[in-house]
Amino acid sequence: EHHQRILSFDVWKNQLLSLSFDSEIRIWNYETKRCEKVLKDLQDIISCFCILNNQIITGSHNGKIGLWDVEKSTC
Repeated sequence: EHHQRILSFDVWKNQLLSLSFDSEIRIWNYETKRCEKVLKDLQDIISCFCILNNQIITGSHNGKIGLWDVEKSTC
């Protein structure tokens, strides 16, 4: 679970993605309701995200855009 309030969420395939003030995007299995992955930007706070063509794109407070490899949990 997140450590702070949830900012936004979206549905992708059979998963739910949630973004919180803790600057983590959590990827949840929709059926089991378990968190399967955590994406966290160690350089700045993630403030928004979207899903495009099976990729997660994030925007951070420092003005940078991240393109995430979900399998590796890296940006």
